[in-house]
Amino acid sequence: MTSVPSAGAVREAGADVTLSPAKRALLARLRHRSVPQPDGPAVLRPGAGRPGLVLVHPVGGAVLCYAALVSALGGDEPVWGFAADRPADDLPDAGRLAGLAERYLATLDLAERRWVFAGWSFGGVVAYEMARRAGGTAVLLDTAYPGSDPPEDEAAIRRFFLHDLCRTAGLPPPEPAAGAGGTEPGVADLAARAGLTADLTAAEIEARYRVCRSNALALAAHRPGRYEGPVWYVRAGRSPDHGPAWRQVAPDLRTRSLPGEDHYTLLGAGPVGAVAAVVREALRRADRGE
Repeated sequence: MTSVPSAGAVREAGADVTLSPAKRALLARLRHRSVPQPDGPAVLRPGAGRPGLVLVHPVGGAVLCYAALVSALGGDEPVWGFAADRPADDLPDAGRLAGLAERYLATLDLAERRWVFAGWSFGGVVAYEMARRAGGTAVLLDTAYPGSDPPEDEAAIRRFFLHDLCRTAGLPPPEPAAGAGGTEPGVADLAARAGLTADLTAAEIEARYRVCRSNALALAAHRPGRYEGPVWYVRAGRSPDHGPAWRQVAPDLRTRSLPGEDHYTLLGAGPVGAVAAVVREALRRADRGE
């Protein structure tokens, strides 16, 4: 559910060699982005077409996970990305996710164009809430229905964070291990055991964890409201099917499934073309008001 580190979390020296060409190109744009306000979007791809596409960060807060998707989209619609470089601890857990949606919408000129809001995993829930409030189209990329798998406790969030970070980096998570005196080691120590410290410092890992924890708690407390507008649900074939749950609140749900893919391969080089085709269809139909 998280992505690889954002521009603020990738070390300047040495990290780029481990990234794909698409991610290196996107990272270069992010490093030189001009954000008019702290919660404003980064331009992932400039364009003059309509409508506009907004991609919302997954639970880890970064947007490099969308690099291959942006490259595969084609067309000339502009693409913006919302990243989270700090936890939203100023918002209460119960209203935090809706507050993020409102905060991000406040930085967009909603009267300028039609909008498509998309996100992978946690990002899809925020995108859905943005579409509800703005009257746009939502695209949920393998997005579980909120509350379907809440974290049990702090240790569960830590285990999830490490699992997520490892899977997005293409590494297996380390086996659970206790620290000195039987205590659980910190996330930076766990990440070091998993081999993740080549591209991230301990401080960067802890910062990523704080963002992940904030978003995980927001997701667990959130319950989506009903939306009658268009919602697309793209499911990785090996993921649980949350379509029926989403349809309870989004009756105009349009579903697609990619057999053989799991949550962490959905945006990979192989299936991303099929994902991009769904997003393009959503853009075309949004432009026609469908």
